[in-house]
Order: sequence, then C-alpha cells, then structure tokens
Amino acid sequence: MTTRLPPRSGELIDRQRTVEFTFDGQSYTAHPGDTIASALVAAGVGVFSRSFKYHRPRGLLCCAGHCPNCLVQVGAEPSVRACTRPVEAGMAVHSQNAWPSLARDAMALTGLADRFLPVGFYYKAFVHPPALWPAYEKVLRHMAGLGRVDPDTPPGDDDKQYLHTDVAVVGAGPAGLSAARAAAEKGLRVLLLDDNPTLGGHLRYGPDHHQPVLEGLLAAVLADPRITVLTGTTVLGAFEENWLAAVGRTAGRQRTPVQDSRRVRRLRHRGHRAAASVRQQRPAGHHARQRRATPAAPLRRRAGHAGRGRDG
Repeated sequence: MTTRLPPRSGELIDRQRTVEFTFDGQSYTAHPGDTIASALVAAGVGVFSRSFKYHRPRGLLCCAGHCPNCLVQVGAEPSVRACTRPVEAGMAVHSQNAWPSLARDAMALTGLADRFLPVGFYYKAFVHPPALWPAYEKVLRHMAGLGRVDPDTPPGDDDKQYLHTDVAVVGAGPAGLSAARAAAEKGLRVLLLDDNPTLGGHLRYGPDHHQPVLEGLLAAVLADPRITVLTGTTVLGAFEENWLAAVGRTAGRQRTPVQDSRRVRRLRHRGHRAAASVRQQRPAGHHARQRRATPAAPLRRRAGHAGRGRDG
C-alpha cells in the first residue's frame, strides 16, 4: 500500500527511479532522495521502534533526528536515525529493542505492571541476595540496550580536517542563507553548515509561493565563491579561541552496508559566528506524555514532504 501525496514543486525524490531495501527482512521500494523513514511511511509502516522501558510502539515524531522514536539498525551500525538517513539500494534495516518481532514484542507485557515499576527500581530490586546477581545480570544484559554491536565489524574510514574562515554560520535555513549572503557581500569568507542533506530549512516544505524565495537564496549562495557549504554536518559545540567542532558524513567515498565514513572537522573563525534557527522542539500540549502530541514544525514538515516521500 502506497500513501504518497501527488508530486509538488521543490520535492527532492526522483519518482522516475526506484531502489529496493529491506526492513526486518521484508522488501520495500523507495525513490532516490527518500529517507528510510519516508520510504517506510509511504509503504504504510507506522511503527519503527519500541520505547526503552515499557516497549510501547513508537513512530515518527520530530522528523528531524531530534528524538529516539525512529532509531533503527542499518547493517552493523546501531541507533541510526531513520528520518534523516537517506535510503540506499540493498540497505538492510532492522528494528531495535524488540523481541521476537517489532509487531509482537513480548517485553511490552512490562507495561501491564508499570505501577509496580517506579523510576530507578532496578537499582535496588536486584541487589539481594548477592548470590543471584550473576543470574540477574545475564537477564538484564539481554534486556538492556538498543542496537547490537558486532565486535568483528571493520573500522570506518574516518578522518579529520582543519578549516579556517572569517564567519561561521550554523544552520542553512532562510536566516542562515541570508546571513551567509550578507557576510559574503562584505568581502568575508563564510562557512555555512547544516545537518540536513539539503539547504533551505522550512522553505523546502512550505507553501509553493516560498519556492521563488528559496531558489533566489540558493542561487546567490551557491554562486558566491566566498561561501563554502557543508551539508550533512552537525556542529557539536563552540569552544575557546573561536573553535567549533563538527562531524559529518564524508561525500564521494564508497561505503559498504556495515561501514560509514565520517569526517571530524575543527573549525576556527575570526570572531564571527551565527547560529540560525537552532532550537529545541517540544511536543504540543501541557503534558509531554499526551497521546499523539506532535510539534507544529514536524506536522508542517510531514504535510509538505509527504508528497515527495520526505519527512525531515
């Protein structure tokens, strides 16, 4: 069953081509440009994972890689954010923290006894008698954790890079694009970073009348030789002496399904730094546990991207 919306301007997927991947052993079809999550949602899959403690079903929430709801295992790589990882041909994706299957998780029975399992109970309940701790430990080790780590997995092809610039702009939405353009017009070297694979922020999934604005900003930024763009790059923090630390997937390298290439970057700017649209998204409503509470921004993302099978 396919639940994609009709084509719309600005979509990133290539509807003329398809790729095959598997999720928990079942084959699915995606378009180039899809994320794992968008392809699964388009195929009618609504549950991606189970909650850590009570194993309650979890689906898409933030659609931006900011929540644990869509963590999956890709090959030997655990806890991959399905809403931001592009799908690839032959990719083997598996759910985590569920047994014997995601649909019928036996550990969900713990939810029936939630009133008897307060926060932190496991730190006290299995202390006595000490002689039984080895038995407790085996059970707890089997239940704990999310993905699985294979000690025989070959190391990834990682490297590091040092960059220098006049201005560093973190976030490539409309504010970040405008800031980078303004700084470049002053004759400054600009480094523009965004953790998404494409530029534009919310303009990519907004109304159609946003497209001319986005196209104008992108044309100006990409044509300016003073602006260096790094997509798929997350800035981890700002430190003394104008240093920034960032990590991103390395482009232009061949990866196997069990290997990933990352580049750690250390950036130094000349005292000019702009953080554009850096914020936390909170669920709507007064209670974090309110059922089906979804932040407004992800709702707009899902509504705008559904037509192109993209949710973040």
